[in-house]
Amino acid sequence: MALQAGADPVWVANQHGHSVQVMMRDYAGFIPKADRGRNLAAVNRALRTQGQTADSAVEPQ
Repeated sequence: MALQAGADPVWVANQHGHSVQVMMRDYAGFIPKADRGRNLAAVNRALRTQGQTADSAVEPQ
């Protein structure tokens, strides 16, 4: 539930006593769309400084 709500995966792993590797292996399927587009927005901000965008190349999951 925390991952789906957008909580940081590292924090969630620590709360549940998992390593980040175990967390990503076992629970990564719950992460799509949880960031509400923040990661794609960050990539696009970086690319805009170079005159590009990732919107057409990177679809949010």
